[in-house]
Amino acid sequence: MKIRFCMLEQGFYPENNPQGHPQKVMRELGIEWGKSEGHPIADCWIFEGCTNIPKQLPPCVKLVKY
Repeated sequence: MKIRFCMLEQGFYPENNPQGHPQKVMRELGIEWGKSEGHPIADCWIFEGCTNIPKQLPPCVKLVKY
């Protein structure tokens, strides 16, 4: 499973999203992944091979379905 971590949403709506580096936030959520890559042009991180994904995710963390 892939996850997209949107840093714009994290920054614009700090009251609704956990703060910190995307990898740190993912660890705090208990999510494990195989590969992660930052995409500065899109202000996001893509996490691949994700497991242990909680049912409730903050708005800045979205499942990628492709």
